[in-house]
Amino acid sequence: MIFFTTTLVISIVGLISLITLKRWEMKTGRILSVAARPKVTQGLTQASVWMEHHAPAFVRHLAARALRFIEVQIHRAVAYGVLVFERLLESTLEVVRYKTQVKHTDATASAFLREVSAHKKVIQQMSAEERTYEE
Repeated sequence: MIFFTTTLVISIVGLISLITLKRWEMKTGRILSVAARPKVTQGLTQASVWMEHHAPAFVRHLAARALRFIEVQIHRAVAYGVLVFERLLESTLEVVRYKTQVKHTDATASAFLREVSAHKKVIQQMSAEERTYEE
């Protein structure tokens, strides 16, 4: 909003200045800075080309970078939230394990349950980095 307001004010001041200068030239019959006019025209042409082509491309580039930055920050925040939630679940599981007592019977477990139990013990002995699964 400030950009558009500033551009509008600068344009109005420029137009009023040009109209005032042209009126003065027509009233007095004198032309101001005859030798500088080609250089001024060339400079204004280059500025016009920059404003029409390069400035919008630069703004698009900045907008794309800002969007990517926001995407990365959202991704990091969600990942951090998932990690915090995982830790909360693990601590809750530890509390449940601590407060719950398992009744053991004399019956022997099936071969499948013994295999699952052995695999579970191996996983529990691993460090946190070793337990990380990658796809």
